[in-house]
Amino acid sequence: MKTTIALLVTVAALSTAQSQNLLVNGDFDIGNVGFASTYIYSPNDTVPERTYAVISDPRVTHGGAASFGDHTSGAGLMLVANGSSDSSNVVWSQTVTVATDRTYAFSGWGATWGHLEGQDFDPAPPAMRIFINGTQTGDAVQLIAKNGQWRSFTALWDSQSSTLATIEIRLATTAFVGNDIALDDFSFASLSAEHYAPVSIYRSVDVDWPSISNRFYQVQCASSLAPSTWFNLGPPVLATGTNGRISDRLLSWDKKFYRVLIFE
Repeated sequence: MKTTIALLVTVAALSTAQSQNLLVNGDFDIGNVGFASTYIYSPNDTVPERTYAVISDPRVTHGGAASFGDHTSGAGLMLVANGSSDSSNVVWSQTVTVATDRTYAFSGWGATWGHLEGQDFDPAPPAMRIFINGTQTGDAVQLIAKNGQWRSFTALWDSQSSTLATIEIRLATTAFVGNDIALDDFSFASLSAEHYAPVSIYRSVDVDWPSISNRFYQVQCASSLAPSTWFNLGPPVLATGTNGRISDRLLSWDKKFYRVLIFE
């Protein structure tokens, strides 16, 4: 169960903490390397079903696709796939070494790019499922129908006795028209406190909340208070004391709302 708690937001320019990403090429910026797929790599044509490419804009390989940039910078690379009618096909997969008895968070961003003439949304927006070592982790993630609107996701996984984690993304949806997905900025990291290291950031908002040690908290943000507009701000945070804090780097000073969920 998750409970929303009160929080304090302050503007600051100081350091925060990030966990080590175990994935290779999680932002896809070095191309079609470091991961596996049962989709067919088709760098020049993603019109056929069950094809994918690692490109800067979905329209590069599909003349009927929506046009937008990657999540990382708007000018890098992302994985785009034309959804399969067979939900057992794996869009993306990678195997990493893990420690036993640890909690890991797999997070990333997804968007739709299916486009019909005169429309700015995917007629059948995909929902994606996350599998780790063959077992679905968390609920299916439904992507936003409006094309190019990146949505974050996070799934928690307990390694127990495992020393390897094979992470897979499959589509739960099988529509022939639409069902087109873009993926970017994947991370798979331990939530153990000793794996956190300081990094400097600037022009940021600090999000503070009263916490209970060894509890997981998920910070979310939104541009309005409508209940359907909240998105995860990074992976869940493991509290190590009575005050939790993360920083959100700002690209502008536009209005932004924050909330914190506690996992119980």
